[in-house]
Amino acid sequence: MDSASLRRFNHKIEFGYLKPDGNVIFYEKLIAPLIRRSLDASTTQALRGLSGLTPGDFKVVRDRFAFKNKKDVTHKTLVSALADEARLKDLHVGKTNIGF
Repeated sequence: MDSASLRRFNHKIEFGYLKPDGNVIFYEKLIAPLIRRSLDASTTQALRGLSGLTPGDFKVVRDRFAFKNKKDVTHKTLVSALADEARLKDLHVGKTNIGF
């Protein structure tokens, strides 16, 4: 949001990115139920290594894979999709919008 639109809000709340434990918690609650295999140590470690994720990123990935065949989806695929969501944010950092 630009500064003009920010003035119109009485309360401004910033939500930071999830910490490593938060990544695992959101994965277990929102995404892991999409597949039948349990979460293994390497997946947990990969999740802990991701940064820049928000709860919304987990929802996006869950919704993207919700109707795929469960046997075609793996933890590796899902963690990769989360990493892609985090990378997308990096592409837009520092860019300013010009509006009229």
